[in-house]
Amino acid sequence: MEAKTIKVKAGETLVRLRIVVIDPPDPITSDAEMGLQDKKGVVYEVEVDERGDAIYDLETRAKWENERKIPNFLCDWIAGPITERFLYVSWNRLVPGAGGRRMKVH
Repeated sequence: MEAKTIKVKAGETLVRLRIVVIDPPDPITSDAEMGLQDKKGVVYEVEVDERGDAIYDLETRAKWENERKIPNFLCDWIAGPITERFLYVSWNRLVPGAGGRRMKVH
């Protein structure tokens, strides 16, 4: 995944997130690759550690919503309404046009 510089505006906080998928399917035997999906549907490849776990390190801006008393996460990876923010971990078939699957992480 490409590193991006996050510019934090007044009233916002920088939040670092780490998501670890333990023992993901092997790309060779499952014929699929895992990645993090942005709001435009683009899937970015993930780093794999020495145990084979998929690791997603990302940064997001967050702004406190006083009315709802919850944080509002703001970045290309976070989707959904303010009260139900999530991101997608996706895995796409390596065969062109074969489609893929995704899971929501809240």
